[in-house]
Order: sequence, then C-alpha cells, then structure tokens
Amino acid sequence: MPRTLALAAFLAAALPLCPAAGARSPADDKDDAAKKLNGTYAVTGVIYRGKVDDKKKDEVETVVIKDGEISIREKKVKQADTARFIVDPSKTPAHIDIMPGNNMTIPGIYELKESDKGTELTIAFVNDADVTDRPKDFKGEGKSEVVIK
Repeated sequence: MPRTLALAAFLAAALPLCPAAGARSPADDKDDAAKKLNGTYAVTGVIYRGKVDDKKKDEVETVVIKDGEISIREKKVKQADTARFIVDPSKTPAHIDIMPGNNMTIPGIYELKESDKGTELTIAFVNDADVTDRPKDFKGEGKSEVVIK
C-alpha cells in the first residue's frame, strides 16, 4: 500500500509537466498558423499613409506564401522579393514579423478570413527601417504604414 501511494503521488506530481497525448505547444500553433497562410494571392488593394494607392496595387502581380516565406512578384520586375516570416496568432490582431535579411525585422499584423470570394489575407506593416512600432489596425494611417489586401 505505501508503494502504491508513493507511485500515485509521483504520478500526480509528474503528469502536469508532461504534455497530454495530442497536446499542442505554442510553437505548434504558430507553425500551423503560418501553414494556413500558404497560397497565391491576388492583390485587391494597397493603402499607403492612409490613402488607397491603385498605382502600387497595379504594380504587384501576386503574393505567394509558402513554408514560412513570402514572395511579392511585381509585374515589371523579373525576380520576386522574398523574405522569411514568423507569426504569432495568439495576439490581437495576429502578429507577423517579416525578415527580408540584413538582420532586419519588419513588424506587422495580419488577418486571414474566409469570405464568399474565398480566402482573404490582409497584411499591415511598417515600410521604414527607422520605425519599429507595429501597426495597430488595418487602416494604414501611420506615417509609413502599408496595408496589402
């Protein structure tokens, strides 16, 4: 009997430290959230400094997201701009950090939703290396905020 009590006490103390079968870690949730972004997107709108910018929208051919990389292909440029990214879906709005290289991180937010038009992705980010504030919304009103829909 004392052995059984000791074993029960040990298991009771140890089990909370062990993930349950099928339990998910925050890293798993972030990986899944990044995978949900995978796809090829047509740009339907660009907002820069609070104003709709149809010229910028028309310059972009597609945005392709795959396996933690985002590529923006412009119509007049042969090679797409590609950057790595990480997401944190636990934040509201969800955070995205785009890392184009040179130890640079561009803070942003994103929203992924299903509509009658299909999957819609909206990303807002700062387009200025000197600004490290993350956008708070998708209005693009900040001095160097860009919103891509």
